[in-house]
Amino acid sequence: MSSYVISKQEYVKIAGFIAGLQAAEKYGESALYWWNHKENRLHNDKSIKALILTAYDCNVISVMKQYNEDQSEFDENEYNELFQEYKQKSYSLYSRCQFTTLKKYYYSLIAFISCFNYQTEDETLNNKGMMILQTALYKVSKLIFQSECNGFWGTFSDEKES
Repeated sequence: MSSYVISKQEYVKIAGFIAGLQAAEKYGESALYWWNHKENRLHNDKSIKALILTAYDCNVISVMKQYNEDQSEFDENEYNELFQEYKQKSYSLYSRCQFTTLKKYYYSLIAFISCFNYQTEDETLNNKGMMILQTALYKVSKLIFQSECNGFWGTFSDEKES
């Protein structure tokens, strides 16, 4: 199987998107509410970016193992404008209740995760990166679902009971 490193820019876009939803408020708290257990606080911009870029590192290392070559990008401050752009997009979309557009980004995140899963062949690195990306996906899923479909909590059904 042929693998490649997904552009770091794509990971930064996802990190910015997640950070925007984390910054948005719902009932006076973070709308996304992604808790940083290590530091006993909500994730902030820096920790979200670092976490998502850990998945990038997993992709890079896996490809390096496969091809014995380094394809990584190193600058820690790279793509800050791109990060802020996607943070503002998701914050604005959530704040204006534009869930149809948020869902398009959500579907894009699913496609990205599928690509990551395919391109990261090393099982340990794949599992580590997938855990991070799937947690982000779950948080976004929950946010969109709770914003649109109150009343399903603790049930498994296709209809909301009256």
